[in-house]
Amino acid sequence: MKIQDIFIMKDGLPIFHYKQPNIRLRKPVDDTLFAGFLSAIINFTKETGLGVPTFYITDSIKFSFFEQSDLLFIICSKPEFANSCIDELFIKISSLVLNQIKEQITPLNFNDINSAINQFLNDLQKKDELLLQPIKKSHHNERYFREIIPKRHINNDDNIRNNRRKLFRLINGENSIYDLAMQMNSHPSKILSILRAYQKEGIISF
Repeated sequence: MKIQDIFIMKDGLPIFHYKQPNIRLRKPVDDTLFAGFLSAIINFTKETGLGVPTFYITDSIKFSFFEQSDLLFIICSKPEFANSCIDELFIKISSLVLNQIKEQITPLNFNDINSAINQFLNDLQKKDELLLQPIKKSHHNERYFREIIPKRHINNDDNIRNNRRKLFRLINGENSIYDLAMQMNSHPSKILSILRAYQKEGIISF
């Protein structure tokens, strides 16, 4: 799976930590120390007037940040993990926590949060398995390509190669891989292969 850690921070201290034991995106360090490092990134950007960062990325890991009320939510994932999936997970987790706070549930029931995360990751795994099916087995499966609908997460296509811009402008959240192939006069498997490369950069999700 593409997520290793999920932290919920309050006043610079972790109050919740979800960790997948079989994922090793970073070297093992003390979790509280690691969470403090992430909190320091936020504090630095705030104090220097840069605002709250949405993510901090290295060549092997991406830290995504979401601030709601006085809580900070952090997801540590692989760089190619789609921003749309991260945003969806942030919304699910923050809604659960803030609803508990609103209803004055103390202590917070983190079992519900763990269950929501596990369900989300299971659904995501099934989706990934579908997308990673060998293309060769689906060359003549029109239905397969009609069911895959790409979404793009950039509004400006200036950084997209000229010969790809037409394709990107056709991605509107409704056109399927099959639709795109017909409009580009290309084969669906070729379009899917192109967009999978951009999926790794977080520009496209399915």
